Amino acid sequence: MKKMLTRIVLLTIFAVVFVCAGCKQKDDDEDSLTPVVYKHIDEKDGSIITLTFYDNEKVVMNGYYKTQENGFKIIMLLDIAEGTYSGNPIKNGYIKATCTKECDYKSDAASQRMYIAISEAMQSGKSGITFTNVEFPLQTLTTPETEIWIVSNDGQVLTMPDDDGSEVTFVRQ
Repeated sequence: MKKMLTRIVLLTIFAVVFVCAGCKQKDDDEDSLTPVVYKHIDEKDGSIITLTFYDNEKVVMNGYYKTQENGFKIIMLLDIAEGTYSGNPIKNGYIKATCTKECDYKSDAASQRMYIAISEAMQSGKSGITFTNVEFPLQTLTTPETEIWIVSNDGQVLTMPDDDGSEVTFVRQ
């Protein structure tokens, strides 16, 4: 009976080793994509844009902006856009990014909502206000927008086109 039990245990161990040997293993030189973060700090206004790449091919653009006028603080902390990507964000080459959701914080209607919220906060005696995706949720785009981004400098720099035709440079964190 002991021999039978020993054989069963040995066969079980052999089976586990055999099955695991067939499992896909991460190569030692393969870089992880969980998560990869790039950051851009605007020298003019101090705003920070962060790109976060997840290994499920999801990319999120987050924005942080803070200003103060007459002692009143205004902070914007928003997921600006969300979408998918193909390519490797940690190796030199191209990233094809497709925006599928976007936050409307730049339109005239959004500016008017912000102005009203700021006025109400000031009138009620608050020292500041923070805008998040609660006030400006991500909305699904009817037509997704695709851009090509460039990763260079051994995966340390990412460059993308800006709305005004110039380029924005991000540094890997």
